[in-house]
Amino acid sequence: MPALKARLILPARSIPRATVGPIGRRARTLRRSLPHPRIPLQMAGPRARAAISGALRRMVRGYAQPLSVPELAREAGLSTAYFAAVFREETGLAPHDWLIARRIEKAKALLAQGESPAAVAAATGFADQAHLTRTFRARTGETPAAFARKVKARERPEKPAS
Repeated sequence: MPALKARLILPARSIPRATVGPIGRRARTLRRSLPHPRIPLQMAGPRARAAISGALRRMVRGYAQPLSVPELAREAGLSTAYFAAVFREETGLAPHDWLIARRIEKAKALLAQGESPAAVAAATGFADQAHLTRTFRARTGETPAAFARKVKARERPEKPAS
């Protein structure tokens, strides 16, 4: 009885390394080669900063054109994953999120000038008016038409009460 009790109560021994096999050894090696997820990226230096600032300039100029992260990374001379990580560290947003925020800013400016949502969608790089509406609502909490009405109502002078 004491031997059985000892087997049930005592914690199980860890598996000896010799019995792990080649797959276990590869997994341990892979874990050692990857950076710890909680260690910050700590920018790679001036080359990565220059690459990100070049990508930002391109995104500012060509926000209405279709841009992809792999294309921007290739132009910057960085891998896609590293480009996205450095971009996020520099700007606080993922590349796609930054581009969408820029497009929404431009859409707000055009809507405030009285442009129709369909024309704004075409001018800011959205696929169509529905895409603009979905994205605009998700980011701002209101539709482009509601935003335009609100801006127009602010611009109208109040009539004095008689």
